[in-house]
Amino acid sequence: MKTIENKKVADVMHHGVITIAGNTPAKNICKIMTEHKVSCVIVNDCGGSILGIVSNTDLLKIFERCKGTCEKPEDCPEKADNVMTKNAITVNAGDDLTQAIRLLNENKIHQLPVISGGKPIGILSASDIRREITKNSVKPPEAFHS
Repeated sequence: MKTIENKKVADVMHHGVITIAGNTPAKNICKIMTEHKVSCVIVNDCGGSILGIVSNTDLLKIFERCKGTCEKPEDCPEKADNVMTKNAITVNAGDDLTQAIRLLNENKIHQLPVISGGKPIGILSASDIRREITKNSVKPPEAFHS
């Protein structure tokens, strides 16, 4: 049975990425994520470099903060740059997949922006890795076995 020890991030990641500006309102972030069926978006500066990441979890946190002050959650005035996870942990397409798995586990996160030259080129999610293991009957790395 094959293992994923020889796979690279590029073998499993979603190519292309949905990006937003830092001043994007929470309401619009929700719409964008829903329309594109993604669980996170990348916040870029005007030069295309990564400023942070907004995930489903980040959105839930801001809606919780707005509870009681807004009539509807989507009326929350928060913007992406106030709710994003700054200094997002990233990987490169050529990185070993096992290294990415370790980063996801150690940091208790579900998505990793994939960058090239400081700019996002894709997303690697825990779900992508799970699908790869299931789809190809690939054996998880030894670190997963106890």
